[in-house]
Amino acid sequence: MVDMLLGRNFQLSDEDHWFYQALVDQYPGDLSGRRTLYLDMLQRHFPHKSRHDLVEHEKYCDQYRFAKEQQRILISSWSKNRRDFIQKAVLTVAEACATHEMENMLVKDRKKQQEVCADLQAKVRRFAEGASVFAWVFA
Repeated sequence: MVDMLLGRNFQLSDEDHWFYQALVDQYPGDLSGRRTLYLDMLQRHFPHKSRHDLVEHEKYCDQYRFAKEQQRILISSWSKNRRDFIQKAVLTVAEACATHEMENMLVKDRKKQQEVCADLQAKVRRFAEGASVFAWVFA
C-alpha cells in the first residue's frame, strides 16, 4: 500500500512496513541518537536490506508524512475558507433581504403619504370652493 502511494522501487510488504513503523514509533522523538538506534534495529530485523535501502524507505516515509500533512492543511484551509465564504454569502443575502424589505416599506410609506396629500389637497380645494361660495353669498 505504501509502495503505491510513494511510487518507489524499494519494496517492503505491508507487514514489513507495519513492523518498520511500529519499531520507529517505539523510540521517542526527543531521544538522543534515536535515528541511529532504530536504523540499527531495522538492520537486525531486515538483514537482507542494506542500510541505504532502509534510509531510502525512511526518506519516502518522511515524504509521505509531509505530503499527508500538507494535504491535511490544505483541506483544513479549504474547509475554513468555504465555511467563511458560505457565512459571508448568507450574511450578504440577509442584508439584501433586509434592504429590499426596507425599500418596500419606504415605497408603501411614500404611496400612503401621496394618498394623504391627495386627500388633503382635495379637502383644501373643496374648502376653497366652499369659502369662495360662502364669500360670494355674504358679499
